[in-house]
Amino acid sequence: MLVENCWVQWTQCLREIRGQINPRSYDQWFAKTEAVLVDPTTLKILVADTISADWLHNHYQKMVENIVYNTTQIKARIEFTPHLEKGRQDDLSQDLFGSVKPDNQPDLDAKPGSSKELCNLTHYTFDNFVVGDTNRMAFSSAHTIAGNNSQATYNPLFIFGGPGLGKTHLLRAIENRVHVEHPARRVMYVTAEEYMRRFIEAIQDRSTKDFKELFREIDILLVDDVQFLLKGEQTQNEFFHTFNALHEKNCKVVLTCDRSPDKIENIEERLRSRFKWGLVTSIEQPDLNTRIAIIKSKAGSLNLDIGDDTIALIANHAASNVREIEGVLTSLTAHVAIHQNNIDTNTVNAVLRQRGRVTYGMRDISNVQLAVSESTGIPVELMVGRSRKQEVVHARYLAIYLAHTITKDTYSTIGAQFGGRDHSTVLYAIQSISKRLKLDPILKKTVTSLLNQLDC
Repeated sequence: MLVENCWVQWTQCLREIRGQINPRSYDQWFAKTEAVLVDPTTLKILVADTISADWLHNHYQKMVENIVYNTTQIKARIEFTPHLEKGRQDDLSQDLFGSVKPDNQPDLDAKPGSSKELCNLTHYTFDNFVVGDTNRMAFSSAHTIAGNNSQATYNPLFIFGGPGLGKTHLLRAIENRVHVEHPARRVMYVTAEEYMRRFIEAIQDRSTKDFKELFREIDILLVDDVQFLLKGEQTQNEFFHTFNALHEKNCKVVLTCDRSPDKIENIEERLRSRFKWGLVTSIEQPDLNTRIAIIKSKAGSLNLDIGDDTIALIANHAASNVREIEGVLTSLTAHVAIHQNNIDTNTVNAVLRQRGRVTYGMRDISNVQLAVSESTGIPVELMVGRSRKQEVVHARYLAIYLAHTITKDTYSTIGAQFGGRDHSTVLYAIQSISKRLKLDPILKKTVTSLLNQLDC
């Protein structure tokens, strides 16, 4: 007898599957699946990725077909499909057994990493990755591998940098681009910890042959945080042979790490040398212009109405990585939702203080930039940029002079907050304003007013 919706029927099928295979295999291959029908005879089983789809087809196709028939009395052809194709099917899909799952129906087997969660990873794309001088090489290299791997002569691609700088974003962007534009290519994204966990389970289950087949019969292998992979001799040895097998077939390997290959500890030299066979490139902390661009992009996606002055304040104080910037913007989104007011510098300062980012009242470089911007009408973004227009240069020099007068920061520190300008440029700006102050009473009045405004 048929029940009223597809979700209930597939849940019943999963219970039957769980009873026929070992718990680890169920958790690895079936616990995260969903079912969709795109025509009366074909049932799509949505799975994590292309590799999972191929594996399930080769090892469990007949079993699933039998269980679906025994549970529903409907003979359907089973196709295992990567979760990223779900969006293409939604408009066409019909329920195999009735209506779709109700919005308020709980997910009885939902877990972190389920297909619903994995579908959210589609926001990791090349289009919404903000490119700057500190990540341009990594972006271009990843983009080349995703678009046409025959042009990517470097193999492997090794990207290193601190947390929250976009390494995972680039790996997921490769995965998503390949799924969409080159669906025949088999790509697998895996964290180093997951790779190690699967390997240990394969040893315990005596299924290392299946493990090797899973990771060596692919076109692109993406391994995140490879430093966590290198903690055991057996794991290193297995990864070494996996790497060699893929490299010999000209399959691409992309690795991310929190440090360069030379600085990875407890690693076999044969692995270190292979990590350096291809292109090794870093992602550094974003410079000021890139942080401003990131904030604008993220704020736009969150529908946050945020002005240049507040953007500059965030850029100057939430500066360590993209993840921190996202945290500040998320806090601002919550603040707006709760208090129903606009975002201003006071709101941003309050959020920054809550997150441990002290702005030192008015005596810091970002507030100097904001004050000069308000006085001259030159946006902070232009002030810290590369424009050589006379009015922009004047505002820039004035802000540098005031920053030096008020904060007593080093020339290097000041230069870093003005688009990464060097020591000599900062010194020239200070000397230029100092000379003009002796001859220009209007400028002197402006400086005095700004110093008073900044409570100095």
